Amino acid sequence: MVEITEQMGEAWEDYVDKAVTAQKTLKYEDGTKAALAWRRFIDLFADHENLRRAGI
Repeated sequence: MVEITEQMGEAWEDYVDKAVTAQKTLKYEDGTKAALAWRRFIDLFADHENLRRAGI
């Protein structure tokens, strides 16, 4: 099981907020912000140790 750090949790919450906004407004700029927030979360989550723990 992957341990969720505080930084990962904050990145996830930031992504969710931005994704919800993008879905509501359908603005390109909001979609871009959501995409960048997703990338930040994935960069934190997908380090080698977390991938190993998740069996990936």
